[in-house]
Parts: sequence; C-alpha cells; structure tokens
Amino acid sequence: MAATQRLHELSPQDPLTGISNRRQFDNDFERLSDKCMQDERPLAMLLIDVDFFKLYNDGYGHSAGDGCLKVVAATISQVALAAHALPARIGGEEFGILMQGCDINQILALGEQVCSAMRKAAIEHRYSKVPGHQIVTVSVGAASMMPVKGTDRLALIAMADDALYQAKKLGRNRVTAICAS
Repeated sequence: MAATQRLHELSPQDPLTGISNRRQFDNDFERLSDKCMQDERPLAMLLIDVDFFKLYNDGYGHSAGDGCLKVVAATISQVALAAHALPARIGGEEFGILMQGCDINQILALGEQVCSAMRKAAIEHRYSKVPGHQIVTVSVGAASMMPVKGTDRLALIAMADDALYQAKKLGRNRVTAICAS
C-alpha cells in the first residue's frame, strides 16, 4: 500500500529534475484552460528550450548534462513559483510554464525573468554557439490567449511553439511572444 501511494505521488513528477512532468503539464493545461474559460481570464504559456544542449551533452557528457538539467529545472521552477505559475519538464531539454489570468505582457516579462535567471546561474557551456556567451542560455516562446468554448485549446501550444521557433531563429538567448487576436 505504501509503495502504491509513493508511486502515485511520484507519477506527476519528472524523475530527473523533481518538477512536474509532461503528463502533469498536460493535466494542468486542461484544468487551467477550463478554469480560465469559466472565469473569462486569459491563459498563458512559456515553452523553454536549453540552447545548444546537444553540444553540452556531447562536450561534457551525459552525467554533466543531467546535472545541468537539474539546475535549469530548479532555476525555472524558482522563477515560475515566485509568479504563482506552474513549471514542468516537457521532455529532454524542453520546459514549460503555465500561468492563468496572465496577458501577453505579463507572460513576456516572466519569460525575460527566466532568461535572466539562467544567465545569472552562469552554468559554464564552452560549446555554446550563442554569440558572446559561454554559459547555458535558454530560448523562450511566450503565448497568451483567452480560452473560448469551441476553440482548440492546443492553439496556445502551437503559438508558444511558433514563438519559441522565432526566438531560436533570432539568435537564441531571448524570449519572443505571440498573442491570439
């Protein structure tokens, strides 16, 4: 019985980083989307990708890569929780943050805080190709939308993903935003 209880407690957590995993992120996304629709409040999301993480893993080794992801997760979690947002590891070197009642300017500011906190963490990354940085940096896609009955809630994920792509295209180590009109 204790083992079953422990398994239930661990299942929403990413085993490496200790923050919420993709399953919990998806559950939170559905729950918050419904709540924001009911309350007529926007729902916002950040998608965060560690810049040139494959080069980090290849250069320092997978054990160091795991240690790096733990620090990245802790840093992202600290910023998110201070803003009453929900952080998660979505997979690999990708993380997400959900925040209810948050417009595009607020989620963009939170994304800037994540980028800044990662630079302050100053994790060495001598293999990084981000101009002027030999530390771990992140690219962030920010999106916000008002959930409305009959609309596809996955549109928010697509917008955040498009914004993340733009952040990478513009040189990484930054946040870009997309807002539903």
